Amino acid sequence: MGKSQLEDDLARRIDHAGLPTPERQYPFAASVGRKHRFDFAWPDRMLAVEVDGGTHLAVGNRAVGWHASKDDYRKRNLAAMLGWRILAYRPDMIRSGDAIFDLTHLLLSARTDSEGIIERQAYYLAQESAARRRKRLKAGAKRRGR
Repeated sequence: MGKSQLEDDLARRIDHAGLPTPERQYPFAASVGRKHRFDFAWPDRMLAVEVDGGTHLAVGNRAVGWHASKDDYRKRNLAAMLGWRILAYRPDMIRSGDAIFDLTHLLLSARTDSEGIIERQAYYLAQESAARRRKRLKAGAKRRGR
């Protein structure tokens, strides 16, 4: 899955969870002569999300972790120096619901109009958990030859 597909997937999940709509490809740092963009941003809350496209760091033939480029680090460090809170997610963190869980906490903690949103979020997380359980059971049955 490419980075733009991952971003579209996260955007759908944000919408489905009833979270505030972010600005996509939000430009920042123009005041210091840079042309950086966040994948997602909530400028009024100085909150940004970066989707890491899934570049693996390999040693020999073995993947040992995830890797971000030096430019990614510079961009995120500059954003932090300008007062932004930056969250970064790998593909597996988007699929598992980790991103939505974190964003729900950050975006709804300061809201006064959150009536019903927490309930929708609980429902969303339960649906995600049920889907993961079904997938795990199906994979186990397949391994046992059923």
